[in-house]
Amino acid sequence: MKTYLMSIYTIIMIGISVLMLSGCSSAPKVVGSYTQEDIDAKSLTPAQGNALIYFFYGRGYGWGNVEVSLDGASSLINEQMYVVWEVPAGKHTLAMIMPGQNTLSLKIAKKSLNAPAGSIQFYRAVSYKKEESDTVSELLYQLIPASDSDGKEFVRAYSLVSWFRDGERIYYNDTLLNRAE
Repeated sequence: MKTYLMSIYTIIMIGISVLMLSGCSSAPKVVGSYTQEDIDAKSLTPAQGNALIYFFYGRGYGWGNVEVSLDGASSLINEQMYVVWEVPAGKHTLAMIMPGQNTLSLKIAKKSLNAPAGSIQFYRAVSYKKEESDTVSELLYQLIPASDSDGKEFVRAYSLVSWFRDGERIYYNDTLLNRAE
């Protein structure tokens, strides 16, 4: 009887181990390790009269690092990373600069946004095809807001690459970018 119970226990433990390992493969991949700044940036609240703008970049398009900026405060970013800007309330311009179809062309996606005091906003890039003819199409990009729940989920899963306060970079993780290339 004792041997029988040990066999059942062993089978159950193996089953639990397999389930735990298979669960890991479906979790979001994180490019880099979490730093204290990353942990802090995930739980920010805007200072009086300010807003927070997060931009997260979920998947790459095979180009390596791309540039994202808010009112000229720019950072390189790659897959599964995010940038946060602490800015005064008001109108701002978010931009993403991506390589074009050849080395001499760039594609720029821009978004004007209004950031009320106390707000926390999340943005991301999406791609779509512009059909020019039956055989020619061009890939275009648009910066769109993400829902609060989606934004928080992606930021929680991704790694902070840059943090800006009032237009000045206060944190930059170039090691994270070098690992992603």
